[in-house]
Amino acid sequence: MSQPNRQAAVVLRDLVKEYVDPNGEIVTAVNSINLTIYDEEFFSLLGPSGCGKTTTLRMIAGLEIPTRGSITLFDEDVTDRPAYKRPVNTVFQRYALFPHMNVRDNVSFGLRMQRVPKSEIDDRVQEVLRLVRLERMGDRRPSQLSGGQQQRVALARALVNNPEVLLLDEPLGALDLKLRQAMQEELKRIQREVGICFIYVTHDQEEALTMSDRIAVMNEGNILQVDTPYDLYEEPKTRFVADFIGETNFLVGTVLENDPELTHVRLDSDQIAHVTNEGKHYPVGERVTLAIRPEKIFLGAGTPPDVRNVFTGTVRNIVYFGTDTYYDVELPGGVRITARQQNQDYTGTAAVVAVNDAVYVAWRSHNASLLTE
Repeated sequence: MSQPNRQAAVVLRDLVKEYVDPNGEIVTAVNSINLTIYDEEFFSLLGPSGCGKTTTLRMIAGLEIPTRGSITLFDEDVTDRPAYKRPVNTVFQRYALFPHMNVRDNVSFGLRMQRVPKSEIDDRVQEVLRLVRLERMGDRRPSQLSGGQQQRVALARALVNNPEVLLLDEPLGALDLKLRQAMQEELKRIQREVGICFIYVTHDQEEALTMSDRIAVMNEGNILQVDTPYDLYEEPKTRFVADFIGETNFLVGTVLENDPELTHVRLDSDQIAHVTNEGKHYPVGERVTLAIRPEKIFLGAGTPPDVRNVFTGTVRNIVYFGTDTYYDVELPGGVRITARQQNQDYTGTAAVVAVNDAVYVAWRSHNASLLTE
């Protein structure tokens, strides 16, 4: 995804972080990553625990020193610059508020340490409390606030120093689901209003998809794909990305042939699948994995839709999730595939089938992706 006329806020070049474990072995936490993040962008580093995302964030913050490589902030090399001299601030999962101070004093603490004039401190604190919607709670102490309100105080304390980049290390991890979802909307609103670059670390796919302009998916110290939420979900480049972002069915097979629009794959279950190739030809005989999202699959017991991929199978399990129902279907050869159907009323078209019913599963050729790794 190109970013025309956008200034680069953070540029990482060949960035490496290595540690020595207790046995004296070198462990690579971040493996020669290259990444450009733009000003005014909400950018997320997404991946499982131990993938290197927090280490990357800490190197940007100046809290970890890279083994090799460089870090540039707004065209200035800050690789060797200490944390307090970088134009960034960090919000952590543990808010570390001073319990004996009220909200206003917690937020103003950094400004007072910098000996900013009191009149300016008062104006800046009031403005940032308005931004996080805590302007009437300045006299309360952290113990008198909810978890979400404490998170907003920590955010205000970071923003009041006017950083050029705000770093957030899983700041919503301690909140319950409903509050976390509400805070996702708040964080995105605040980022748009402030107009600076937010770099957000999370292992929660929904969080990243909900808030981000772009996402870098990491695993084992490597960046596997950088894309918009839509492109990551709809066009994953690797099996790991397809599996980590949302839910995916994987069907393994061998390329039979290519034509100008479709690649034809003989699945290991002996069915033939057809996938839109967008002009990319795969070598005949190459082993590939077909990825198809459960919600892209039609399922029913009647006449199947007019699409290229139609297979028969048997329902083995049904799980009701309120808005959706999941159907576990066994295809010939023992291959299992999951279809997700939205629950609708009697005028709708959602499948009404039972366990052990014979059904069709079908999908359009452009709704599947071919993965070669």
